[in-house]
Amino acid sequence: MSREPRRIPRSEHSISRMDISRRALKVVEDLQRAGHTAYLVGGCVRDLLIGRKPKDFDVVTDATPQRIKDIFRYARIIGRRFRIVHVPFGAEIIETATFRALPPEGGSEEVLLRDNVYGSEREDAVRRDISINALFYDPVSETIIDYVDGYRDIKNRLVRMIRDPRQSYTEDPVRMIRALKYRATTGFDIEPASYQPITELAGLITECSTARVMEEIYKILRSGASAQTMDTLYRSSLLAHLAPEIARHLDAHGHDLASSPLGNRLTALDRLTSSGRIWTNGVLLAVLFSDIVPVSAQPPGGKNPPSDDRLLHDAAGILDPISRRMNFSRLNKEQLVRILTSQRKFANPAKKPPQALQAICRKEYFRDALDFFEIACLASGINTDDVTVWREVAVNLPRSGVQRRGVRVRRKGEARTAEPKQAENPVPDSETAPAKKKRRRGPRRRPRTDTAE
Repeated sequence: MSREPRRIPRSEHSISRMDISRRALKVVEDLQRAGHTAYLVGGCVRDLLIGRKPKDFDVVTDATPQRIKDIFRYARIIGRRFRIVHVPFGAEIIETATFRALPPEGGSEEVLLRDNVYGSEREDAVRRDISINALFYDPVSETIIDYVDGYRDIKNRLVRMIRDPRQSYTEDPVRMIRALKYRATTGFDIEPASYQPITELAGLITECSTARVMEEIYKILRSGASAQTMDTLYRSSLLAHLAPEIARHLDAHGHDLASSPLGNRLTALDRLTSSGRIWTNGVLLAVLFSDIVPVSAQPPGGKNPPSDDRLLHDAAGILDPISRRMNFSRLNKEQLVRILTSQRKFANPAKKPPQALQAICRKEYFRDALDFFEIACLASGINTDDVTVWREVAVNLPRSGVQRRGVRVRRKGEARTAEPKQAENPVPDSETAPAKKKRRRGPRRRPRTDTAE
């Protein structure tokens, strides 16, 4: 790896300014106009080179966060560990970061995050984990700046760690997940030297922040390539440490994710994601863990089917240890339990009276539960006509509001109702509600009439 970067001019690469967000272009151009170095960086450059539309655009610069905010006065400095700047343009946010330094020998990336250690352009490139994510692009000169041979790896369709893989994974074990994720999302091969240490160091993932791990899992499930990624995580032993319950379930199904119920659900999820569908975290967790709660997909049967309260209690008991270990938020856990335990209500809607259908549609969890029901139907090869029936009922729901946590929410287009009137002469409770003292106003100040001499 040379210290001097390789510069790839416009004549040798396929990136066009026409494919770049004009807001991202503005941020880079304004920073350069102010005398700073500034580039597009990371996944957006990679996606542009492989012919994909980037989800977002990130900028890196030698300007400090405060200096960035001085240039873009409407920007916000965020982050408690490593401070970055969000430059908003309506709904679009351009994330702008200062060049970071390399971690100290034997140190951790967490040190840099905690202490806001800034570095040089080259250090920032080498510090990144995967070569194809470490390319800089200058949209002003339309030049790619490559310190890590990432352009060559894109041409060779190769996922490769920039530094020694074993050292890199030890510094930040989350990089093992990221390496396998990009192998699946790009369709590239992974360098053997970058893959082999993962199977040996997989246990280190339990030492990482659960918030960072869950963030990567959600990204995988929303990537459109979750089936391939999860299969790789399972075969590399990472899944056994991330979610041992799921790994044991796959072990019992012949060590083959592709033919398992989970594999079918992930394939269905990817199919719908590719069509533009957006999911809540609760739906994604339900896709992963529905096999762990076996009552979730079973319709009521027999003379005495379990009550809703019983199902909720049993599901919560099963999921509690998983939730604590993986640090689900309270909201996500509640969503997960409700989605799984409500699935039996969605079978055979044509046989249910309209009032029952409407009552279910008004439930807080209805939309998420129906999304998972659709995924489960596709995964099982079941006709999705029932899903269509439910969506038609929801669309034509009488305007009586939607139940959300016990509060009636006014639907779109519904007239605002008057608030209930208070009693004309309420009797105050002298013990619990003492009368408020009236605040006396002083005399109103006259405006100054002094004139300049």
